[in-house]
Amino acid sequence: MLKTSGIAIVLVFLQATVVAIKDDPEIPTECFLPDNKCTFAHEQKHILIGIGCQKCGSTSLFAALKGLDDLYLYKEKELHYFDRHFNASEDEKTLFSEYFSAWKQFRREEPWVPSELSPVYMVDKYVPYRMMHIFKRQWESVRFIAILRDPVERAYSGFFQSSVGMTYKQFPHQMRIDMEAVSKCYLDALFVNENNCLSPKEMYANAEKCRKEKIGDGNPWFDTPSELPESMKLYESVLYRGIYVDQLRNYLCAGWKPEQFLIISTNEMKTNLQGVINRVVKHTGITNRLQGYAGKRIENNKTPHVGSKTASKPAMPKDIEHELARFYTPYNEQLIHFLKKHNFNTKVIEMEIELMGMHDRHPRHAKKT
Repeated sequence: MLKTSGIAIVLVFLQATVVAIKDDPEIPTECFLPDNKCTFAHEQKHILIGIGCQKCGSTSLFAALKGLDDLYLYKEKELHYFDRHFNASEDEKTLFSEYFSAWKQFRREEPWVPSELSPVYMVDKYVPYRMMHIFKRQWESVRFIAILRDPVERAYSGFFQSSVGMTYKQFPHQMRIDMEAVSKCYLDALFVNENNCLSPKEMYANAEKCRKEKIGDGNPWFDTPSELPESMKLYESVLYRGIYVDQLRNYLCAGWKPEQFLIISTNEMKTNLQGVINRVVKHTGITNRLQGYAGKRIENNKTPHVGSKTASKPAMPKDIEHELARFYTPYNEQLIHFLKKHNFNTKVIEMEIELMGMHDRHPRHAKKT
């Protein structure tokens, strides 16, 4: 059975052709409604899965989506099925039924949408391939939603989550180590070429090879995922998580199509939540019926969740802030070109404002008073 665990963003929306697994003991079919009119998770046309990016606003998005009556969100938010709980030795039917068993307690007569958000899905190179394996018979119905944040701000927030025991004074030194490492290994190991795709195993093997030859042990961080049978090394750099373009390229390499994506920005979540919810509704085809506390917050254009890893921390030192901005600029430019080239469903101007740190809140572009 699935075990839950959570850490903190982008959403996958699966409009699934019904695959009946009525005889599978992992998916209950007991109905307690009159005339046996229950509909179960594996019978629904849609499933909504958040894929990332970490520290981009996925918790706020999760809280907001609770306001939509047709969504049934997994209670812990982060199911982590495709990164932590996926068993590659199981057959497709078993994996499919195990995944949907996460919503076994939900039953109602009207159609509904099982949903979960696991932000690590975006950066883990295995995840899009595992999703395609399970949902390959209905892959054309999948919809992704990604929420992206200015990578400089994301790195500072992510540092305080990932770097246990470190203080803000160590942030500049750690980022400079990371920038050097990525510069040495990007073309050899971290760049994803959508015209010459490598398997996740090959990509992680290249990353490990480059680490040994050009970086050595120690920082930046390399972590060995326990669920992988291979001794592959997963690059878990706080810095690298902000290079979004390669993460999206990897989804295309796995066979997903650009038209299946809706990509929003953190700034849009903060300034136009109702507009974001409307876009989610339109993209997924669900009804826009709001409910409960979250629904009332959405009606007032207020995010239901308010929280920050950096709110109580000192401001980022200006020198490293500008170094990081220069470092990320070419990757952000690649991303904007990539989104335009493939006609992703996104507001390019809003994404440019977010990625280039040009919104008024940002310290690099704050209005003088």
